[in-house]
Amino acid sequence: MRILFLTSLYSTPAQPSRSPPNARIVHAMKRHARVRVVAPLPYYPAALARGRRDIEEIVNVPSAELDIDGEEVLHPRYAHIPKLGRALYPSLYAASLLACLHAFGSSLDFWTLLALNIGISLIASLVPVPGGGTAVSAIGLSGMMVALGVPTAAATAAILAHQVAVSYLPAIPGWFASNDLIRKRLL
Repeated sequence: MRILFLTSLYSTPAQPSRSPPNARIVHAMKRHARVRVVAPLPYYPAALARGRRDIEEIVNVPSAELDIDGEEVLHPRYAHIPKLGRALYPSLYAASLLACLHAFGSSLDFWTLLALNIGISLIASLVPVPGGGTAVSAIGLSGMMVALGVPTAAATAAILAHQVAVSYLPAIPGWFASNDLIRKRLL
C-alpha cells in the first residue's frame, strides 16, 4: 500500500521542533506501507527574508530533503501573501455566497453577509462535534438570511449550492491531480 501524507506541519532539519507528532505518525505508518511525505511551504522572495530569522528558515529549506528515516520529504512552494492572505478568506467566502444568492434570484448586502458569515462561523466553531460546525453554520446562515428578508427557498438553495461549490467541487481537480501523480509514480 502507498500513502500520501500531505501536511503543512512536518519536522525538517532546519526546524526539528515543527510538529514532531506528525513525524512519529509517519514513522509508525512506514512499518506498514510506503509513505510519501509532502510538506508544502510558503514562497517568500529572498529580499523579504533578509533580517527575518523566521522567514529565512523557511526560505532555506530545500525543495526536497531526507527525514530521520532517510526518506525523501518534498517541500513544494505555494503563493503566500503575508498578513493579507488569510484576511481575505471571510470576504471571498461571503462573495461566493452572495454569488449563490444571486443565482437563485435573491440578494443581500455584501457587508451584512460578511458580518453574518464571521459571526455565525465563530459560533459554529464552538460546536465540539465533528461536522457539527458545518451544520450549525449552514442552518445559522440560512436562518439569518430568512430573518433579513431572503425567501426561505432561495436562502436554503444558496447555502446548499455554496456548500457544494466550496466543499465538493474542489475534489474534482484534486482527483485529476492525484491520478497524474500516480501516473508519474510520485504517489
